[in-house]
Amino acid sequence: IAFPPELPSRLRSYAIVRCLVDLGLRSREVINLGLDDIDWAAGILRIVKGKSRRVDVMPLPQATGSAIAAYLRTERPQTSNRRVFVRHVAPMDEPVGPDVVRRAVREAYRRCGFGTCQ
Repeated sequence: IAFPPELPSRLRSYAIVRCLVDLGLRSREVINLGLDDIDWAAGILRIVKGKSRRVDVMPLPQATGSAIAAYLRTERPQTSNRRVFVRHVAPMDEPVGPDVVRRAVREAYRRCGFGTCQ
């Protein structure tokens, strides 16, 4: 219901929401998530924290990893950008902004029938 097949950028939105919910990431952390931050073999994710540049290592849940992998394989445009989540409209070589993350959550919430969220 929250991510119907006809939804544009459905896999990206789903993967973003999984990162927020399953990992407790902040929107800035999702935006800054790089391809090199994911260690698929070890099942871990490295999150670089703000100004301190401290790196937190956390397990990558299977459902979250599967959602990210499906997005990367199927929906992510060809780009040289190393961020995981990139724009799907021009300029496509740029990472998504906070508005994309907020919209993914708000629209999923609305499609589930919970009304509007602020």
